[in-house]
Amino acid sequence: MRLDRTQRRFLAGAALGLALFLVEAGVVEILLAMDDACRLQVSRLRLPTDPFTVCMAEWKWYLLRAVSRGILWDGSPLLSWLIMGAFYGLVGGLSAQVFRRRGIVVFLLAQAAVVAFLAGLGYVRQFVG
Repeated sequence: MRLDRTQRRFLAGAALGLALFLVEAGVVEILLAMDDACRLQVSRLRLPTDPFTVCMAEWKWYLLRAVSRGILWDGSPLLSWLIMGAFYGLVGGLSAQVFRRRGIVVFLLAQAAVVAFLAGLGYVRQFVG
């Protein structure tokens, strides 16, 4: 099967977007696991301390959860990675196809906007639900 130039550009952008997501999600999951271990140690102390002051700050925790898990905060990590991976692949492919050479910059800006939006939703969710 022969692919034309726009299809190759889309596939390259999708592959780069997916690769960036997988690297980010892996690093973020390691950081979140370290934070969970810190929270467990804080919970074993007899002093009543807030884990957000000792371990990772609250805004960082919501930001990292938005990077790795996306919209499914409490769901299965595998399902959320599949959904977010497909989303990043689609956004990467479309930005490479539509914006060509500026596609990387557009993709990174779109990713930052999506992460900020999802982190805000995660923070507001604790007050609404």
